[in-house]
Amino acid sequence: MIEKYSQLVEKLQKATEMRKITWENTSGANEYQTIIGENSISVRYHEKTVFLVNVEDVTYYSLLLWNKEGKNIDELRAEKGDHDYYPLKKLYESARRACGRVEETLDDVLSRLD
Repeated sequence: MIEKYSQLVEKLQKATEMRKITWENTSGANEYQTIIGENSISVRYHEKTVFLVNVEDVTYYSLLLWNKEGKNIDELRAEKGDHDYYPLKKLYESARRACGRVEETLDDVLSRLD
C-alpha cells in the first residue's frame, strides 16, 4: 500500500507540473483538492504546537483519498523525518501554486515590465 501511495504522489506531482490536473481551494484551511474520475484527492498542511517538556511546533502534510460519495476513505500522513514528508510537501506547494495561478501571475507581471 505504501508503494501505491508513493506512486500516486509522484504521478500527481508530474500531472500538476504538466498542468494536466487542476487544484481548487477547499473549505478547510491549507487544503487543496483535485478531482480524478469520480474520486478526489486533497493535500493538506498541518501545523500544531505541542506542549510536552519543551514547546515544539510540529508540521506535517497529508494526502486524503475521497470516494465518489465524498467520503474520506484513507489518509497518508507524513511528519518531518518520514520517508514521504518531502514528496508530500512538494506536492502541497505545487497544488498551492497551481490553485493560486502563481505562474500565470508571474508571467503577466513580467510581460508588463518588458
